[in-house]
Amino acid sequence: MTIDLEWCPTPIIQDTIQLLDEFDISATLFSTHNDKMQVEEHERALHPNFFDQEDDDEVVISELYDMFPMANGIRSHGLYIHSRLRSAYPESITYESNYIQYLEPNISPHWMHQQIVQFPIYFMDDMWLRTNDNHEPVDTSTLVNKEGLKVFDFHPVHVYLNTSTITEYEHAKQHYDSPEKLETLRTDEYGVRDLFTELLAEIDARQLSVAPLGEIMESFARENPYDSSFSVN
Repeated sequence: MTIDLEWCPTPIIQDTIQLLDEFDISATLFSTHNDKMQVEEHERALHPNFFDQEDDDEVVISELYDMFPMANGIRSHGLYIHSRLRSAYPESITYESNYIQYLEPNISPHWMHQQIVQFPIYFMDDMWLRTNDNHEPVDTSTLVNKEGLKVFDFHPVHVYLNTSTITEYEHAKQHYDSPEKLETLRTDEYGVRDLFTELLAEIDARQLSVAPLGEIMESFARENPYDSSFSVN
């Protein structure tokens, strides 16, 4: 379970954290700013924004890493990546999650160059909003029944708003920094909050194995082909 914090006000982030905590599910928080939260039960990772910036990539990562020096993972805002970006990662970064394989079965982590493990995204609320033209409720059992790794990606603002359409979100976005106003705009239609809570309940009821990406990284038992000690005969 992963959460992209997206510069949300702390009360909006705390709303999502509270839902996770109700089901005792630990998540990876891809963090964007100093939200001043103590979240020992969850994992911090980096979520840098390389768009509309004046500084170079390394400075953007470095400034964010200074806020979260415990981070071992990274996911770029907008899933932005290029072939040289990984050379700007701090040495402690061991994994990233910048690819998306939406609803694909049999996903597995895989090694990238420079000894970075890639955790592809299986489900993203934003992608669901943009592709769910019929706005139908989701059978969450079908989401978890497929074989393979399933990295879920949610955004606190969509959970808070219970966003049901992108148009609805664009209308509410002008009040992004006002939790009080956004709460009045929360929809009664089936939306992201409903999907998120039903998914957490499904995981809890079936006692499915859930772990932050850093823990999965530690247990990823496979020889690293980019390790200097690895050779091919």
